[in-house]
Amino acid sequence: MINLGILITLLFAGYFCGSYFEKKHYKSIIDREKLSSKFPVSSFTWKERKKFDPPPEYEHSKLFIGEMVVASDYFKTFVGGLRGMLGGRLKTFESLLDRARREARLRMIHKARDWGAKEVINVKIETTNINNVNARKGSKPIIEVMVYATGLK
Repeated sequence: MINLGILITLLFAGYFCGSYFEKKHYKSIIDREKLSSKFPVSSFTWKERKKFDPPPEYEHSKLFIGEMVVASDYFKTFVGGLRGMLGGRLKTFESLLDRARREARLRMIHKARDWGAKEVINVKIETTNINNVNARKGSKPIIEVMVYATGLK
């Protein structure tokens, strides 16, 4: 009976703490996205972009990388495990991926702006499940998202 109480307590703590920190992180992401909304970001390569408009002359280019490693909280892991057994869409992990992608993109843009880039082109996104290899049974999902692009100034 005590073990059940501990499990329920941990699930509620995971839910409330996870929800609080997720909302706080989303607010931070939205605020920073508003600040960087005017910064030109393109998934086109230099060659593809020439078809649409003649690019201005740039003297320097540099590769910029933004990374984010995020782990699921206990509540999401528990609910995702139950949902995984039943099959279907794992909505509990979608917000995790969304936050990680948006955060990694913002980090890449921030590095490019600090360097003095006027725009970034050829944006690519890579996602990796870190604990995929030799994952322990019951381990939490840990995801790395890397966004990289070429900054031009």
